[in-house]
Amino acid sequence: MRWTLTGGIPNYVKNGVNGYRLPLGCTGEDFGKKIKETIDNGELSKLSDGGRKLYKGRLNWERWGCEVKKIIDEVCANT
Repeated sequence: MRWTLTGGIPNYVKNGVNGYRLPLGCTGEDFGKKIKETIDNGELSKLSDGGRKLYKGRLNWERWGCEVKKIIDEVCANT
């Protein structure tokens, strides 16, 4: 199944963890219904917490710097 990339890409938007990506071809109304469903069922707080955990664990500049350093060290070791 193909997913829309609106609002984020699959590496960053995890369905049910920090948000939702809806199938390609969904309308604005479909997105609105999903937002309303998320609010009505009380899931918004869980998604917010999930987003914060992803940020702290892997989606931040410190983590990015560590990963880039590993790549640079590996390239330098192989030259």
